[in-house]
Amino acid sequence: MKKIIFFAICFIAILASCSNDDDANNGNNNDNNNFADNFGANINADFFGRIADPSGIAIAGAVVSVGGQNTTTDSNGLFIIEGANVNEQFAYLKVEKNGFFNASRSLIPTNSAAHVQITMLPRALTGSVMSGKSSSVTGADGEQVTFGGDFVDANGNAYNGTVNVYMDFLDPTDNMTQTAMPGMLYGEDENGNEQGLDTFGMIIVELEGASGESLNLADGSPATLCFPVDPSLQGVAPATIPLWFFDEANGYWKEEGLATLNNGEYCGETSHFSFWNCDAPFPIEEVCITVTDDQGNPIAGADVCITTASITYARCGVTDANGEV
Repeated sequence: MKKIIFFAICFIAILASCSNDDDANNGNNNDNNNFADNFGANINADFFGRIADPSGIAIAGAVVSVGGQNTTTDSNGLFIIEGANVNEQFAYLKVEKNGFFNASRSLIPTNSAAHVQITMLPRALTGSVMSGKSSSVTGADGEQVTFGGDFVDANGNAYNGTVNVYMDFLDPTDNMTQTAMPGMLYGEDENGNEQGLDTFGMIIVELEGASGESLNLADGSPATLCFPVDPSLQGVAPATIPLWFFDEANGYWKEEGLATLNNGEYCGETSHFSFWNCDAPFPIEEVCITVTDDQGNPIAGADVCITTASITYARCGVTDANGEV
């Protein structure tokens, strides 16, 4: 199917009401102080899709899991999962493959099998530092991490020696970011409320010791992350912006800290590593769209994106067998 960037131009797009819509979930209140209350009741849902690398080459043998079900991709990078136990307003799908950073997608299930496209980022060594002293590593796109010098292993024990740094950057002006970022641009702010997120850049950082053991920052030894801001966004980038880390256990972003814009980049401090994101929050609404041809037949597999003047990053999804997203 032709890619639909502006659905109103190429196809008949009908704003519709999905059967699993819940107006109570639209908005930012979380009165019960339990963020999962926003996700609705448990349901069974089906998922299919394709996993590829940044060049679009299929990744075979990737392990895909969602809602207690798992499978592996075939030689074309394709997978199908049926009967996954998810929530009516939230599903979290994870992908793992040696040689790549873990990938994921969060989405609202539809009435038919949800179509998922995920790009996995290669996990290549960016640089190495020595424990015990301040040092920095800079990535290919200008992203940078500066370490205080103290590190711990997965058991919290102090680590001394070589620290290998694996890092990558996602630019919001790059179309690939839509399929390569974890989860979706949806998070929990510091007050426990749900927010839509307008991203100005993301960084993934993972640390390993000389023997391949997983490392992180020691208490009291934070690191500084610097995110290059695309020149096209310099005029709208706020002077300060909240930082958000991706919660891999739950599948959404959480607000933690603040970054400041200086000399074309956002820099902020972190005490642990994950995927980190510079995002301006905004209120969210759920919209269900059905895409058809001029005869009223649903169009499956169409990419639908909604843009606004005030939000720099489009909201996109892929239609299911009923033409619904």
